[in-house]
Parts: sequence; structure tokens; C-alpha cells
Amino acid sequence: MWDYERGDIVCPKCGTVVERIYVPPITSREEDRELLKSFRRPQPKLSRLSREYLRILHEIKSNKRLSSRAYIDSAKLMDFVKASSNRVKVIRVDLPKPELLKDPKIKAVLKIVAKYPSLHSRTDRAKVAIALIIYSLIKKGRVNVGEVSRSTGLSRMHVRRLIRLVSREASFLKEAEYVLAKPAPLEGP
Repeated sequence: MWDYERGDIVCPKCGTVVERIYVPPITSREEDRELLKSFRRPQPKLSRLSREYLRILHEIKSNKRLSSRAYIDSAKLMDFVKASSNRVKVIRVDLPKPELLKDPKIKAVLKIVAKYPSLHSRTDRAKVAIALIIYSLIKKGRVNVGEVSRSTGLSRMHVRRLIRLVSREASFLKEAEYVLAKPAPLEGP
């Protein structure tokens, strides 16, 4: 039975409310204000460069291993946003031992690395690791993965992958062996 006065459907036998017909709206000025506060104001749109920068910065900050040593290379970020560079090179991590870059043998191997796209596309730390791997393979016949890992700051697994990559490039090994066999040029005053 319909009870229009209270807005209920009432059971005619026992008089209990079975269902409500309508619910009166409960609004007041305070509730309206709270509702208006909950609406988001439109945020200004960020450029693609800013969005990428913030996203990469968030990745660096959330990665505990990288957060203290990594930074964003702004020139590489610009190239990445223009879609002419690889995203891997946007985040830069300096070498733990920067004196490695001053070694003439490492410099010679790095010049050879530039000729091979599969090796040259790596990060700067990986290129130095490749140079150390080549140098140890030629001089000692084996690679100390732990030493290369400590001196470049790469993981041992990453160094092992680089060793496999270098072993596939036979012409690179021969060219590097030839260059490293030459006597080092004397430096003038």
C-alpha cells in the first residue's frame, strides 16, 4: 500500500515499511561548499618535455640504488623528446673511478667502440666497461667480472652480458688487439 504522506510503501497487514518511494535530498550550504571543494580545478597542461622530465625524475627518486648518484642530462633529454635519442642515455650516472677515462689504452678502445653500432649504443659506463673487458681479455686472457663491476658501477650481470656481446664481435676483438699492441705515443711537454 502506498503512503504518500511519508513517501513509503507500507505492508497493509502489519503496517511495516517495505520500501521508500523517494528520498528527500539532504543538501545544505555547508554540504554544497564541501562538494565544491572536492571538485578539482583544471591544472595547466604541461609541455611534453616537462612531463618526460618529471616522469624520469620520479623514476630516479624512487630507485634507491640510483637516487644518490644519478642525474638527468638535459641535452640528451631534449634529443629524446625530439625522438632522436635513446631514453637510456637520458639518465646519467658518473663513473666511480673517473681516472679510467684518462687512460690512453681505454681512450683507444673507446675510439674503436664508436665504429660498432651494437657497442656504441651503450651508456658511457658500459662503453668504459667494454674497454676494460677488451683490455683484460687481451692482456690477461680472462676478465675479472667483480673488478670491472666495481670500477664502472655496473652490476655483475650487466658486465657478463657485455662480455657475451664483445665475444660475438670478432672483428672488434682483432682491431682492439691490433691497436693495444702498438706502443703508446709519448706525450710532449
